[in-house]
Amino acid sequence: MSEWKVTASHRSRAAVIYVRQSTLVQVERNRESTARQYDLVSRARELGWPRSAVTVIDADLGVSGASAAGRSGFAQLATQVGMGQVGIVLSLECSRLARNNADWYRLLELAGMTDTLIADADGVYHPALFDDRLVLGMKGTMSEMELHILRARLDGGIRNKAARGELRRGLPVGLVWGEADGEILMHPDEAVTGVIAAIFGRFAVCGSVRGTWLWLRDQGLQFPLADSLARLDAAELTLRKATWLYDNGRPCGREANTAKYLCADAGFEAADRALQTHGGMGYAEEYHVARYFREARLLKIAPLSQEMVLNYLGSHVLGLPRSY
Repeated sequence: MSEWKVTASHRSRAAVIYVRQSTLVQVERNRESTARQYDLVSRARELGWPRSAVTVIDADLGVSGASAAGRSGFAQLATQVGMGQVGIVLSLECSRLARNNADWYRLLELAGMTDTLIADADGVYHPALFDDRLVLGMKGTMSEMELHILRARLDGGIRNKAARGELRRGLPVGLVWGEADGEILMHPDEAVTGVIAAIFGRFAVCGSVRGTWLWLRDQGLQFPLADSLARLDAAELTLRKATWLYDNGRPCGREANTAKYLCADAGFEAADRALQTHGGMGYAEEYHVARYFREARLLKIAPLSQEMVLNYLGSHVLGLPRSY
């Protein structure tokens, strides 16, 4: 076993559990995999870390590991490793941390310089040791190769379908595929085609995008993006406050429950408006609106329903009698 690599110096710093699933669908359906990742807390305790020194970073649930872009959890992990605050990083397998060698080797370089261990289901590795770095490098390469093979298979299927003339991509809003091969028709929903016709007709009169936008605003025809944006921003600010309190060891029950309630509500409202905007085509697979709507609706009941959040706020924050 490789537990001998863990020293008192490592245990004097934090143990970080990195949890990630590539899509929200995987978060919902592959619950056993997610549970196994959270169970790495017990692995850290077996290696000698007290529970108070174990941190779980799960901000990247539902985010692909193909790039560091948009992965705030990975950025937080790399920052803490670079500052020498982490003694060991635990993940289920290397692909959870990164699916491309650029991000993977950047993390290995930081870990090697700051004497940080990396552990997965197979063992504990020290990136500063040649043999361990060799193994970790192979694991990272295989992880990236696996993603490449999956993409190649998907791309091959798409190209084969295109060669037969059967490939249909998503069309701009206002156009739909017809029954015949290569046939493109106007959208059958008059609400959609009416708005598009009004926009282009007004553009011909105004001669500028700004003039058209001002006319749409005055006519009340612009999409209600501003309201959804304000709701999403407010929810994100509450979420950031809750995570800051949690990271600094302060009570955050009120803020965490409020953030869950506002984020679920704002996300569903935005998805519902998108569905309403697209009309009947909101259910078409090529626009993905129905998928976003379905996944946003899920967050209102899982992992905790909105009613249970209100029950918590009512009884624990307002001091009212329990309603359940």
